[in-house]
Amino acid sequence: MDMGLGSSSALTMATMRNLAEHFGISEKSVELCKSVERDVTGNLYTSYSPDHSFRLPSGFQIIGISSGGRDKDADERLECHLRAAPAAHAMIFDKMRDMGRAASRELVDDPMRGHLANLDPDDYKKFFRSYLLDSEVLGAADHHVLEARRVRQFLEFVEQARSLDPDDKQRYILMDKAGHLMYASHLSYMNDARLGSEECDLLVKLVREREKSGLYGARITGRGCGGTVAALGEDHERANIAIREIMEEFRKRSNAIASLVKIQPASTNQ
Repeated sequence: MDMGLGSSSALTMATMRNLAEHFGISEKSVELCKSVERDVTGNLYTSYSPDHSFRLPSGFQIIGISSGGRDKDADERLECHLRAAPAAHAMIFDKMRDMGRAASRELVDDPMRGHLANLDPDDYKKFFRSYLLDSEVLGAADHHVLEARRVRQFLEFVEQARSLDPDDKQRYILMDKAGHLMYASHLSYMNDARLGSEECDLLVKLVREREKSGLYGARITGRGCGGTVAALGEDHERANIAIREIMEEFRKRSNAIASLVKIQPASTNQ
């Protein structure tokens, strides 16, 4: 059963990049994953994904908690989002052409290169956001444009943390910032992309309630509408105990059984 973890194109590409590094596979294989995702799902508006492999600092892990399934209307909501995103792209591109003509310049190529995630967030807010009057189209654009910046900031915080000595307290401050970007991403999935679910939202809230136990952030994954929540935490027994408590509390409050579907321990390399 698809729990919303393996369906993510960003996850697919990240996996292929790591395999490419390890086995010497051509980088073309990575781009092929992107092409397949685009051709099969029609999703030309996938949020920003890194162009290099990425590892957590030593002492940290990513934990996947399945909510047990996806919402019944998941496909319908995803289809709405996949219609709204290209509509936003088309409207913004048309406005770009208008701005070019006003400056006596003809815009031929797409500055976004087909992806809303490539649009600068400040330019988006200043020049284009006010022209997206439909709330669904606006929400889709907000999610893809601003999510790309969150991903870049997340990677920056993680990479800065990896560069520090394991005893440096600044590492934990940086990872806390990365974790809170996951919360922001989750809210965007819920409110802007409209692909949230009550079960996954409950799991994220339960993670947030246990930050003192070594948990830093959480977000819904994959295509949303249920499935799996990814949580960032310390690779330590107190965090693992907190995860077990979350699963038990989730069972009591939702009458559903959560399961541990993925644990990515920290790399042995700092």
